[in-house]
Amino acid sequence: MGVIQKQTIKGSVWSYIGAFLGFVNTGLLFPKIFSTSEIGLLSVLVAISALFSQFSSLGMNSVTARLFPYFKDNIKSKSGYLSLLLIVTIIGFVTSILVGLIFQDWIVETNNDESGLMRKYAIYLIPMTLFTLFFNVFDTYNKMLYDITTGIFLKEFALRVLNFISIILFFFNVIDFDVFVFLYVLSYFVPFGVLFVILFVRGEIVFKLKGFLLTKAMKREIFLVAAFGILAGFSGVISDYLDKFLVGKYLGLSDTGIYTISFYIGTMILLPSRALNKISSTLIAECWKENDLKTIREIYAKSSINQFAFGLFLFSLIIANLHNIFAFLPQAYSGSKLVLIIIGATNLIIMLSGVSYSIISTARYYWYMTALMGIQIIMIVGTNILLIPRMGITGAAIATFISVAVIRLGSMVLIGIKSKIWPFNLKHFIAIAISFAGTIAVSFIPHISNIYFDSFVRSALLCLIFVPLVLIFNISNELKNLFSILRMKRMTKKEEHK
Repeated sequence: MGVIQKQTIKGSVWSYIGAFLGFVNTGLLFPKIFSTSEIGLLSVLVAISALFSQFSSLGMNSVTARLFPYFKDNIKSKSGYLSLLLIVTIIGFVTSILVGLIFQDWIVETNNDESGLMRKYAIYLIPMTLFTLFFNVFDTYNKMLYDITTGIFLKEFALRVLNFISIILFFFNVIDFDVFVFLYVLSYFVPFGVLFVILFVRGEIVFKLKGFLLTKAMKREIFLVAAFGILAGFSGVISDYLDKFLVGKYLGLSDTGIYTISFYIGTMILLPSRALNKISSTLIAECWKENDLKTIREIYAKSSINQFAFGLFLFSLIIANLHNIFAFLPQAYSGSKLVLIIIGATNLIIMLSGVSYSIISTARYYWYMTALMGIQIIMIVGTNILLIPRMGITGAAIATFISVAVIRLGSMVLIGIKSKIWPFNLKHFIAIAISFAGTIAVSFIPHISNIYFDSFVRSALLCLIFVPLVLIFNISNELKNLFSILRMKRMTKKEEHK
């Protein structure tokens, strides 16, 4: 638990700083500086490149996450595995680019692009796919070496700093939109390039296939895990990005931009889970190897209640300040309030499920997830196609909620049946009651004309209600321990002054 706590704290610091920068970039500056079509373009570029990069990996990131513990303790095995990993990834990338070039006209024409932006900038999908793909490959590899902080720093912080600089340059007319898109795409190279150099300097980048032999059983396991990884990755990327692609298809880039901003604000709830989920898969893989079910049970239970309680707090903050959020955004975004609420509720389900994905992806029964993923893919595609033309961007949000609920709740049931582990207890229901009470109390505050002061008052009151009650009912041991540590430090300082 020492490793996971230390890495989670470090990763969380950079995640929170990066999230603040991301909120400034996407939540504050994008709607004020760029048109909805331009925002939609950037969103679609990211969505399509994510889809292609996921296919290009051919499931090898899942192989690394699950099987690398069997190779990393031997220099020859580790270098041989890394060589195999890159060979397969390069083959996947070349294949995906060839497929993309063959269907490039269909990809461009599928988006309802009256502005012509998609056709103009579609060429950038190739480098964006390349940079995204190889960053993910090396980040997963580095994560399995118990270093998640570097990847989080580069992706969550450094990338957003570069984007912020580009936005400011565009705002002051130092560069035009053509140059901005070029710099936006180029910024994705930096995390990959820096991470590669760091691993190389550490001596972790060694390519040598000679003498690297795999048993028949291991070859079979790699093939099966890779096949599962392709399906799992495809399911995850479709869940994250297909809605934006189909909003672009049915409604146009402008609506995609509006949907993207509301979606982004709703995903702020996921902040506490990002660092934990990255390191947990590494530790859980080791636990399965040692058959340490007790540690897995402990991590699962704590991740669920801690993430869910924090998620409820952030969701309550969003609901309490909903009118202020949309008072700040341009008028074009006023019709997307329901989207933000639905996406926020969707992410609460993800927080509730804790590290369930990490448990299943590294367990022996990971193949049982294929049925759930197949159902999820069908539901994502079907519900989006059915709901977006009828309900617009709200339909896309509802489709996302349905698909996430199916896969997340289904994964918890699967773990409960196969491993007899359930993350729920009375604290979950108490946390819901605290969140509900705080939100209701804040709703009685009269609206203050200054949206910033109004937001401060509502947020402060919610904190005064939520935090003490969480401590009183001992919802989170980690939060209680943190307050105890801070209290002890304060007492120590007082003693020193005496």
